[in-house]
Amino acid sequence: MGRLNNALTMLLLLRSKQKMSRKELAEKLEVDIRQVSRYKDDLCAAGIWIEEERGRYGGYILKSPSICFDIGLNKDEINALELTLKFVQNGTFPFKRDFSTAAIKILSKYSNANFWHENASAQYRRISKNNDEINEKWIKINECITNKKKIKIDYTNLGGERKKRIVHPYAIYVYEGANYMVAYCEYKKSIRNFKLGRISNIIETNDSFKKNGFNMKKYLGNRLGIYSDSRKFKVKLKVYYPYARCFKEHKWVYEESIKDNYKDGYLIYEGYIEGKVDIVKWIMEMGSSVEVLEPKEIKEAVVSELKNTLKYYA
Repeated sequence: MGRLNNALTMLLLLRSKQKMSRKELAEKLEVDIRQVSRYKDDLCAAGIWIEEERGRYGGYILKSPSICFDIGLNKDEINALELTLKFVQNGTFPFKRDFSTAAIKILSKYSNANFWHENASAQYRRISKNNDEINEKWIKINECITNKKKIKIDYTNLGGERKKRIVHPYAIYVYEGANYMVAYCEYKKSIRNFKLGRISNIIETNDSFKKNGFNMKKYLGNRLGIYSDSRKFKVKLKVYYPYARCFKEHKWVYEESIKDNYKDGYLIYEGYIEGKVDIVKWIMEMGSSVEVLEPKEIKEAVVSELKNTLKYYA
């Protein structure tokens, strides 16, 4: 993160704690202790009062409990916030009501705002039900992510099997209308996706963890879904028009290429994709508009799935 981002993150940390030592802040921000002192000076120069207690149990204490920033949004930023407000309201973000209230408070400061977000909408194929329990889980897990604390959970998998797990929570995200936690599972000894709706009895431990270079963007970059299968396949598809026109409008994964043969009525797609289950599901959704060229393992899996489906219609 840049210096400004780190200073703002430090401010948020101090707002959430009564007192934090320079060492604690340095560990959270992943910088050296001297940088923490510079961030403190930057915040004080901006009019934010931070007091330093010296001694063995000393640390920084935020003395400006109510902080309001004059963010000075321009027209494009106002429009972007209005649109985001609409999409969040239609989606499954657990705190969309609180977000809506906060966004409207910000927008109300701008007398020239058109509030044209009423003409925007978002369509979701399926939306999971959110409730106070999901919100509480989100808050608790997010605190442990921020503080890098391991958590103990009871997790029920899709087959109904319930197990106790100790996990290192890395991130929370939304996929197809449901909320998931990405975490390293000590039981499975790998990074896994846990659906919040199947998690119960979340207990924060006193044990800390390190992310060991985990990058959420890279983690999701070569995936089509949430199934925990780290094998990567080089997938080669022949996608036929007219569906190919819609297909090429999307970027499916980071590592991919398309060779368009429009005159011949098809395009050739190549991509490096993780997760066999999600790859097969993705191909099945395209129906007769796609042909699997490579690899053989994926082609055979699609054929097997089609045969199993036909049993219901024989």
